[in-house]
Amino acid sequence: MGAKVATRTKKGESASTPERILDAAVVEFSEHGFAGARMDRIAKRAGCNKQLIYHHYGGKEKLSDMVFGRMLTQQSEKFSDLPDSTLAIIDRLSEMINEKPEGIRLLLWERLSFDRILAEQARREHTCAMTQSFDKVEDEELRPYVVMALVALAAFPTLLPQFAVLGTGNTADSPEFKAQYRKAIEWILTHGLSLQDSNEG
Repeated sequence: MGAKVATRTKKGESASTPERILDAAVVEFSEHGFAGARMDRIAKRAGCNKQLIYHHYGGKEKLSDMVFGRMLTQQSEKFSDLPDSTLAIIDRLSEMINEKPEGIRLLLWERLSFDRILAEQARREHTCAMTQSFDKVEDEELRPYVVMALVALAAFPTLLPQFAVLGTGNTADSPEFKAQYRKAIEWILTHGLSLQDSNEG
C-alpha cells in the first residue's frame, strides 16, 4: 500500500492543493520512478482530480522539475548555519538524508529515467551556494570535491543499504549500525587511513 500524504502543514492549517500535489508526487515518483508514476495515483494521494495537477504543474515532466525545486528549498534551510566540526557536518547531512530518504530514491530514478538533470539551473545555484558554505576548506578548487566526499559518506548507508547487512550483519537503519558507522567516520577523521603499499619494504 502506498504511503499516505500529510494534509496539514501547521497545526490547524490545511496544506494547499499545490503542496499536497507535490507531497503526493514525491511519494509516487520515489516508489514507482518517473516513467512508472501515474497521475491518477498522484491525484488520489493528493485528494484532488488530475485536471488540477495539469492546471498547477502541466505534465509529469514539469511536475518532476517542481519536486526537485522544492527539495532544494527544504535543503537550503539546513545549510543556513553549518556547525564547525566536520563530524557535525556529516551528522547534519545524515540527518537530512534520514528525514527524507525518498530524496536518494528520486536521485537514483532521475539517473535511470532522464538524459538531463532535472531543474538543472536551480540545482547548480544551490550546489554552488552549499559548497561555498564549507569555507573551512580554503582551497576553492578542492572545496566542491570535499563536499562530494562528505555527502558520499553520509549517503552511503541509505544509497546501498544491502552493504550494511553484508558487511556488518546489521541493517542500515538500526541503532547499532548508525552508532558504529558514526564511530567509524570519527575514527577516519581523527586518524586517517594509512594503507601501506604491500610492495614497500
